Parts: sequence; structure tokens; C-alpha cells
Amino acid sequence: MVGHRPLAVQLVGKGLLDPNRMRRLLDSSPRDATLDTLMIVSDLARMDKGFYEFINGALILDTLRDFLSHEDPNVRAKACNALGNMCRHSAYFYDSLARHHIIGLLIDRCADPDRRTRKFACFAIGNAAYHNDMLYEELRRSIPQLAKLLVSAEEDKTKANAAGALSNLVRNSNKLCEEIISKGAIQ
Repeated sequence: MVGHRPLAVQLVGKGLLDPNRMRRLLDSSPRDATLDTLMIVSDLARMDKGFYEFINGALILDTLRDFLSHEDPNVRAKACNALGNMCRHSAYFYDSLARHHIIGLLIDRCADPDRRTRKFACFAIGNAAYHNDMLYEELRRSIPQLAKLLVSAEEDKTKANAAGALSNLVRNSNKLCEEIISKGAIQ
């Protein structure tokens, strides 16, 4: 969908992100429909911050939060990716992430048994720290986990996402610098 902006605009305009439709697609659909819906939300968020208002209006944050603890690792990974893309262009969703208690679960996903979930959790944490320091205190708990991923046998993209997240945790203020140094993430 990322390369098809006119189609995305048309689908959103026809009510794709209607809260009732999204509830049906995410709550009781076959697994593949749920995964496809998560991918569409992620693609829309990645494509343009102009879709953020529509995604917010879909009222899916509680569902995304629940998906972070889903038994299926593909659902967990896609939920992390969608949340990361929802923070890609601006801090629009930062307050909602805090209000819906999503940050703590994203941090927990950095230690997920599934490698893709770990990769996308690091991506989401990095984007949740990128635009301002609003979530820094809540993200503080991610520092040991991110530092651990840097020295573990992870794939390069996961390590890059963890390093980027740590970098973003000092991008907008210095309040987490000592913590990052004490955990050995910066030497």
C-alpha cells in the first residue's frame, strides 16, 4: 500500500478506518485478515502523518496494546511495527501511548522470544523517543534491554534499531545520559 497513496486516500475516504469496521477486522477476523489489517494501518502511518487523525479516529489503541501480548508472534511483531510507524512523522500519538499504557509493553517486547518482535519493538521505542522527550521517563526502563540487545547475538537490523533508540533517548534532553552510560550502552 505504501506506493499507492491515491488508493490509500480513497480507502480511508470510503471508511476503511471506521471504528466499527476496524473492531470487526481486528477482533474476530481470521488471523490473516488481522495481520493484513495491521499491515494496512502500519503502511498508512508510514506513508503520511496526514493519516494519523484517521488512525486515531479508528479507536484501535486498546486493541494494539492487547496485541503486544498476543500468543501469535506475527501479531506481536506487526503491532510493534504499526506503533512504530504511528510515531514516525510526529509526536501525535505520544500522549495516547502513555494514556493507553503501551510503552511498558513495548519495552517488554524488546525481550520477546520472537526476533521480529524484538526488532520492531526497538523501532517503536526509537520513534517514541525521536520527536521530543515527553516519554523519556517512561522509556527509561528500556535502556538496560536496549543495551543488552547491542551486545547479544541479534540480527544487524535489531541492533541498529536498538542503537537508534538509545541515540533518540538523548536526542531531546540529557536527562537519561547518566543512565545510558551506567548501563554500558555508551562508553
